[in-house]
Amino acid sequence: MASFGSNTPNFPKLPVPKLEDTLRKYLRSLKPMVDSNEWSRAIQVVRQFQESELARKLQDYVERRRQEKENWLNEWYLCMRYLDNRLPTALCSSPGQMLPLEHFENENARLSYTARLIIAATTYKMVIDRGELPDNTKRDMSQYSKMFGACRIPHPSRDKIKFHPHSEHIIIAFRNQFFKLKLFHNSQLIGERQLLKHLHSITSQPLEPGIPIGILTTEQRDKWAQTYEELTKENEKQINDIETCLFLVCLDETSDAKVNRLTKAGMHLLHGGGSKQNGSNRWYDKTLQFVIGSDGTVGLIYEHSVCDGQPIANMVEYLNHLMLDMKCNAASIFRQTQRDEACSDVSDEGPSKLIFRLTESIRSDIREAEGNFNESVNNSDIEWFKFDSFGKDFIKSVQLSPDSFVQIAIQLSFYRMHGLSSNIYEAVSTSKFAKGRVESLRSFSEEAVTFIRIALDQIKGNDEQSAALRLAVNTHKRDSLEAGEGYGTERHFMGLKAAAEELNLPVPSLHCDSTYIKSITSRVSTSQVATNCDSLTGFGTIPTDLYACCYNIRPSDINISIFSFKSNLLTTSAGMKDAIISSLCDMRDILIQCNN
Repeated sequence: MASFGSNTPNFPKLPVPKLEDTLRKYLRSLKPMVDSNEWSRAIQVVRQFQESELARKLQDYVERRRQEKENWLNEWYLCMRYLDNRLPTALCSSPGQMLPLEHFENENARLSYTARLIIAATTYKMVIDRGELPDNTKRDMSQYSKMFGACRIPHPSRDKIKFHPHSEHIIIAFRNQFFKLKLFHNSQLIGERQLLKHLHSITSQPLEPGIPIGILTTEQRDKWAQTYEELTKENEKQINDIETCLFLVCLDETSDAKVNRLTKAGMHLLHGGGSKQNGSNRWYDKTLQFVIGSDGTVGLIYEHSVCDGQPIANMVEYLNHLMLDMKCNAASIFRQTQRDEACSDVSDEGPSKLIFRLTESIRSDIREAEGNFNESVNNSDIEWFKFDSFGKDFIKSVQLSPDSFVQIAIQLSFYRMHGLSSNIYEAVSTSKFAKGRVESLRSFSEEAVTFIRIALDQIKGNDEQSAALRLAVNTHKRDSLEAGEGYGTERHFMGLKAAAEELNLPVPSLHCDSTYIKSITSRVSTSQVATNCDSLTGFGTIPTDLYACCYNIRPSDINISIFSFKSNLLTTSAGMKDAIISSLCDMRDILIQCNN
């Protein structure tokens, strides 16, 4: 199969901002966060750095790197953001994305859905290989070709990623046991009927839950790297089968969480309820793991180092259309995309169970991993919900950016919860550039602070509140557009630090200053991951953040996920949910009353 992108255009290189522009924007974003003494010191630190020989050398190095590489930031970003990070991927890094929820009348209905999902996902992979994804002239699509067959491999200090784009098998996880299933025979994809037969052959076996080997992938990365070395010595072929598969399919049991259905789906996807439920029926190092719960929870978990949220969401959108079309037996996209690799019943091998040899040391590590992961699961405070009072149609009708509107609502909500304004992180895509990933936008601004104060002051009239709201939203939109054009600040600072390390030069004192640390310390980590279908993404966060919040703004509603830690007595995801609902409604009312 041809590699994806052979017929796509050349994308521009990610720019390197001028140092003076980055420092100016940095000070502008910093001002509402600091007191007068901190502000004076920050100005002095910035001036000293800007005038230093070190700054010139680092900026020159980054600019030369841009000339030499397709994307000057990509390798640095991948390592510093992901591969060097020693925190577990589960709950700290790997998001969960929901597909439209299902209701399975029986096990056959669930397995029929699973068979269609496997065929749809494999079909999507073949579409990528042929370079036939739509809209590939607007965004760099290189992340799409890396989704299937990729696996993060634990190593001390820095992980690695291995890619297996020509793999022809998947892994089915069921009751903590793993089954290898070849999807292709003589280059032909096996059919839905055969897939269904193979799935039944797995689930109809009287299997007791296996030893939870998958729980090892939830460990801190250096710890997992130690266990991994011993595990592969005893089970090299079995581990290789998992790592080289196109994707995992996790057939899960019903969750026993006593919460609303969306939150239940979020818990199921993010942690599976821990080791006693579905949390071990995983291999968190794989880029793609599709989850099909017997209670109708469907979606996927993805390891984040290979690709960002929007490419995954675009895949979810595509799969949803394919599966609906397949279910209705209409003249389908599915049949059109199979014209060269016709999906038919062909002779195939059927599933084979992976048998592991486990030393007592590995069994001890499994028990330790179970305890660590269950502690994290029990500490997770998750709320997924649908805000159905309005969506992007209303926000656009008042000539405002939907994303920026929601971002200001989150800031207002944080103030309502905690009585102070917050530095908020937002991921902004830079995929219009070759190998582009995301810029970090710190959406805090003086305009946002002004609106929050006016919005909560009942004395102010609606005209003043409306003007302040519009200014705050439009300021965020301006900053977001600049970040998407490659002129944010945080990735530039990341590059300067990485350049210093490569050149064996001292890390700039600016990077160590307390005001800079404050500027990159988020209290809320956010992202918009958009789909037209009824989907939602959620992710965990690191202990220094108070909340993680993801949202999907649809025409008439907004799907929202919130994550926080129960151990932090200052936070409550349910409270933040109520605050966001109130803030969105209040902002709508301010605009409506002003127009009347």
